Amino acid sequence: MSDSQLFEDTFLITDVNAQKYDRVTRLAGMSVDADTALTLDVNSELYPVEVGEHITLMLANTLNLDGTKMGERGWRDQG
Repeated sequence: MSDSQLFEDTFLITDVNAQKYDRVTRLAGMSVDADTALTLDVNSELYPVEVGEHITLMLANTLNLDGTKMGERGWRDQG
């Protein structure tokens, strides 16, 4: 078993821009400790966010909860 978490921080959203695409919003924010700036494009239908909200972002190298690496196929069923 290995530690799959690469990065985690909480961000205050400072700007929400939905002008370029229909269902995609570009979020801008700053980490709570003001060490990290964030620019992130998200599907606004699945994850709506407003200015002033706090979000927690985690990057991981696998989706397996036990930390094991995923196989060659990836996480999606290719059908």
